[in-house]
Amino acid sequence: MPEFITNFSNQITEYWNKFTRTQKLQIIGIFLASVAALVVLAVVLSRPNMIIYAENVTPDQMTAMVEILTANEIAHRYEDGASTLYVDSRRFQDAKLLLFEQGILSATTFQWKEAFNTSLTTSSDDRAMMQQLAFENELGGLIELIDKVKSARVKIVLPDTERFVLQQDKVASASVILTTNGELTEDQVYGIASFVETAVDNLSIGNIKILDSNAKLLFNGSNDSSIFGSLNSHMDYRDAYEAKYERTIESLLLARGEFDDAVVGVNLKIDFDSVSSESEVYSIAEGETEPYPTRVYIYESTGTSTDAGGIPGTDTNADTPTYPIDGGGGSESEVFISDKDLVPNSTITKTVRSIGSIIPEDSTVTVTLNKYIYHRQALLEEQGVLEETTWEQYQEDNNVRNSVEVDPNIVQLIANASNIDEVFVMAYEVPVFVDTPIVESRVADYIPVIIIILMIALLGYAVYKGTEPVEITEVEPELSVEDMLATTKSSDELEAIEYDGKSEARVQIERFVDENPDAVAQLLRNWLNEDWE
Repeated sequence: MPEFITNFSNQITEYWNKFTRTQKLQIIGIFLASVAALVVLAVVLSRPNMIIYAENVTPDQMTAMVEILTANEIAHRYEDGASTLYVDSRRFQDAKLLLFEQGILSATTFQWKEAFNTSLTTSSDDRAMMQQLAFENELGGLIELIDKVKSARVKIVLPDTERFVLQQDKVASASVILTTNGELTEDQVYGIASFVETAVDNLSIGNIKILDSNAKLLFNGSNDSSIFGSLNSHMDYRDAYEAKYERTIESLLLARGEFDDAVVGVNLKIDFDSVSSESEVYSIAEGETEPYPTRVYIYESTGTSTDAGGIPGTDTNADTPTYPIDGGGGSESEVFISDKDLVPNSTITKTVRSIGSIIPEDSTVTVTLNKYIYHRQALLEEQGVLEETTWEQYQEDNNVRNSVEVDPNIVQLIANASNIDEVFVMAYEVPVFVDTPIVESRVADYIPVIIIILMIALLGYAVYKGTEPVEITEVEPELSVEDMLATTKSSDELEAIEYDGKSEARVQIERFVDENPDAVAQLLRNWLNEDWE
């Protein structure tokens, strides 16, 4: 192991020695500048960036907030007479959660002013979250303008924007909690849901839930969750009932799996008249056909009479009458009268027909069933069907809807589900033409990644070339006449000091001058011309 370290150290030293002195200074300067920049950047980033958390705070609230933030080591400061609180932007969410948990300055006080009060160190995620919070509070404030709504809290879940290029499905959802000082009508609840749907992008009304402060679900994402929801007239009432019937019948038909699509039309006859009736039925004794009487009147009369004793007529009397003569006969009668009012057993039935009753015998149901017949271009090409024709011509020749015989059980199913006897059903086979899928090139999705890799490679190559040793060829500068004279004079002085004899170089120069006077003259002439120029 020490040998490896020694070899590695020697290699580094050898590589470092390849650089010239200038290159070494440049590398050291770049390194020191980079270290200094990193130190400055670390100092700047470590310095807390204070942003406004709340304004117009009372002294009691400020005292409580400062205690909580200090206990949790969150950097903060207060200004404007202890009415404005600043917190570290990096701990903003922590501060918000802590203060919200303690019930001090909940997040509902966060407005657009605070959302846009950001700095360069605020990340895009924090900025988006702050703006979303301000938007939620704005919606809550607008909902509070509605009658009987005391307060409103809105929570929006926005779709993730960091998706792949080809992923386009972006769905939002929203929840609303209402504190009311009265009972809201269903029209008001539906109006709140529609308002939230309009205000939020990519939000459908089916993804909205509205609750009250007692956790009672007021709206579950459907405008027809209650049959009486949003009804302003008899027409709305009938439309709501018809929609309910249509959904029920459609789900039953599609559940059979025989058809792919069902279009249901229901025409309901609804009686909106209020009618009440009353009937009374008296009890009848067993074996009788008539009910008990309500009044009994009895009249009874009895009487007796006696004869005179003789035979009436013209017969003579046998004996001579004696006086006095007694009466010949008499009578006696008795009358009984009874008058009674009776209270027999009876059942009184009072019927009140509700408003909006459906009249099944006057209602109708019409259904159109579609069964899709798929014609796939790829499969037809494999089977050789398109050898003598084109795909467009094949579509034109086979684009015909064919009628299908309807199973009687389907009609009976609809009649039983709707309690309506007048049911009309039509069924068709519908051609569907499926083109050969075009494979989309995914190269474009990787272009940004390739560009980034190339940029990194080019940057690395540039750094490598910048630190590569470069051979430097030193060029000796030309000596002017003055330099040569000065050098000669200096040499003469040195030679005079050291010894009296001439140096070998001087001897050679003098010999050259003596042997080539013309060349020396030309050289001097050139030097003089250069100096004058």
